[in-house]
Amino acid sequence: MELEERAAHLKKVPLFEDLSEKEIKTVAEWAKSVEHPEGEIMVEEGKLGYAFHLMIEGHAEVTMSGGHTRTLGPGDYFGEIALIDKGPRLATVTATEPVTTLALSAWKFRTMIDRYPDATAKLLFGLCKVIRAQAAER
Repeated sequence: MELEERAAHLKKVPLFEDLSEKEIKTVAEWAKSVEHPEGEIMVEEGKLGYAFHLMIEGHAEVTMSGGHTRTLGPGDYFGEIALIDKGPRLATVTATEPVTTLALSAWKFRTMIDRYPDATAKLLFGLCKVIRAQAAER
């Protein structure tokens, strides 16, 4: 996937939508396309998180405490909290068919914040959008 295509996908994520073109292209440069076969546990509840994933193709099931909570598809994402605190995952995400994600590691994310300190406020506001949207779904 080309840089411009990765940037376009990432720009649709509320966390990143307020970043400048230069900032979003930096995120896109560091985001890697990752293939996940059907049945793969992409992240596991309680395990330490270290990356954000944006679903590009395929579908995945989200479970918490073993129970189904929702299904993810193209445009959905998970792991935004892991970018900031690298703490334990709040849910398990399992590919229900072959899945492609754009993955951004927490250490690359932190490098971006160091390189573009003005982006920090934009990302915090973006994270607030994400949290509010998730709360509204409940």
